[in-house]
Amino acid sequence: MPPAVGARPPLDFSELDSALRQQERIMSVSHLLASQASHQSKLVAEWPVDRLLSGTPSSGPGVWGLPGMCTEI
Repeated sequence: MPPAVGARPPLDFSELDSALRQQERIMSVSHLLASQASHQSKLVAEWPVDRLLSGTPSSGPGVWGLPGMCTEI
């Protein structure tokens, strides 16, 4: 029997679900990166200004002794 005039095919939400999961992953990563950036910013804000301005590394790890930062520029 042919479909009735104006009948719609069944809806397939698999592509929509996949796109939504991808967007949720992107948002989750974005939130994680923003949290890490905020944490690093607070570490820099608490660091002694004279040590940051002098550009001399301290005895701690990382650039200018900031934990979690790369050791080379």
